[in-house]
Amino acid sequence: MFMETRTDKLTCLAELPTGNQATILAFSEDIAEPTKRRLTELGLHINRKIQCLRQLPFRGPLSIAVDGLVLAIETDVAQQILISEQ
Repeated sequence: MFMETRTDKLTCLAELPTGNQATILAFSEDIAEPTKRRLTELGLHINRKIQCLRQLPFRGPLSIAVDGLVLAIETDVAQQILISEQ
């Protein structure tokens, strides 16, 4: 059933270009439980739409928008969030 034709690009949040939107698909199994819990508290849920506002150079944090809230996410954490880019 999941094999429908999709044009979305699957990647991690750290690879989302500035200005692009995506949907959160999953969290890596390697992500620490307290980190996952905190992300969920901040509104980062499965199927939540997000937008990358800015990526700082040299593996700096990403600024993302989630339901009007702007968050800064460390690159190491963003690499553990699987997204579908739209």
